[in-house]
Amino acid sequence: MVSFRYFFVTMLATLAVFSLVTYSACQRDKCRNITCMNGGSCYQGVCTCPPGITGSRCETDLCQGVSCYNGGMCVSGTCKCPSGFGGDNCEIVNKFLGMYAARDTCTGNNTKTYSTIISMKASGDPTLKISNFGNYQTNVYATISGNNISIAGTTYEGYQVQGGGVYEDGRISVGYTVTIGASVNTCSGQWVKQ
Repeated sequence: MVSFRYFFVTMLATLAVFSLVTYSACQRDKCRNITCMNGGSCYQGVCTCPPGITGSRCETDLCQGVSCYNGGMCVSGTCKCPSGFGGDNCEIVNKFLGMYAARDTCTGNNTKTYSTIISMKASGDPTLKISNFGNYQTNVYATISGNNISIAGTTYEGYQVQGGGVYEDGRISVGYTVTIGASVNTCSGQWVKQ
């Protein structure tokens, strides 16, 4: 009976030691076969991902494929826009958009007063559309760089328009030329946001 009791106690002690060693080995090796991507780190078998990265192995970068315009920065899949810009991709130039009272002086001291509207050319397109530009009842398109707008040569019903302007505190100082056939008209003006 003593030998059976000795055998049983030895067997229990061996089983306990084996279980403890196996348990400890499993606890220490939970990250052994796990590879975390994109700067993630493994803790107790689970990947901890840096901001903007997700997935069980940190395999998905939320900013991959996200384009932010006009100096915007992608953070966790969303564009953070600089002051004066908005939209999902910072494509909307809020400070430029709106109706303006325009007063332009052109070659020969010809002064014209009119209204013009600046809007976006299309959703997701950072190009500005300027309606009734120069009181010619036409649309021209402008690109943006900071506070500057640039109008590439636009032809409409025989008019060739090009120029640019600078935005400051609700005003745009513009300078442009209008070519009609052989006639070139040079204009400068002030547009005040309404």
